[in-house]
Amino acid sequence: MRYIIAFLISLSFCMAKADAVGDARKFADARNYNAAISLLNEEISRGGASSGLYYDLGVVYNKSGNLGASALNFAKALRLDPSNKEAKNNRLVVAADVQRLNESLTGDKNLDPTPQISGAGEKISGALAACGSNFWCVLAIVTFIVGISAIGVYFLSAGVTVRKIGFFGGIAVILLSCVLFIFALVARNSQLATDRAVIMSAQVQLKSAPGENGKDVAAPLAGGTLVKVVSTRQMDDKTHWAEVFLNTDYNGWIPASDLEIINIPGMK
Repeated sequence: MRYIIAFLISLSFCMAKADAVGDARKFADARNYNAAISLLNEEISRGGASSGLYYDLGVVYNKSGNLGASALNFAKALRLDPSNKEAKNNRLVVAADVQRLNESLTGDKNLDPTPQISGAGEKISGALAACGSNFWCVLAIVTFIVGISAIGVYFLSAGVTVRKIGFFGGIAVILLSCVLFIFALVARNSQLATDRAVIMSAQVQLKSAPGENGKDVAAPLAGGTLVKVVSTRQMDDKTHWAEVFLNTDYNGWIPASDLEIINIPGMK
């Protein structure tokens, strides 16, 4: 009986979630973006975060013209589900719009606001994270079971050749499972990274040092720009500043309130 009750509760929850998302999309189609955003945020608070809900939020924010919030929510959607193709495609569209805005803000300065290509380590961790930590973890478990089974053949088989294949093959597959488990850890660490942020203000000016007295660096950056947070500092006046990096031209300090770390509450 309790299984039936649990099933009914789960079913009602899914139906309520579908209704909330459907209503939010109707509000967005009617250009009532605030109502749509409010509904989706309530659903996240009540039922928990999901890649689909963050994707829907990203779409609504994009329609409303808020590139910062749109880029942030698409990034969150991909943190939860790297295989979300719709979020990935929409994030690329937003990134292209932000790039055009940043190029227009350079004025007559000889600057290139293109994000710097990551180093080899970041490329590898990014590629592993693109598959998702769960993918590598499941693969590691499967290969470990196969390896243990192969070693079992070594103990159970009477043939010398089969025993050798079972033993050495099993050891090799178990070693492979260890490598795959490391891949899962790297992917998970990438998903939980707190050094990536999105500029949320319409535009912000980089400074050479934390504080309003710092000299302007490069040109302003538009909302929606994805940056790497290098360090943070609290000033004597209690304001917080963040040192951010886009590329060698765009490296400076901005108020921490102008950006938001890509972070999923409760994600561990």
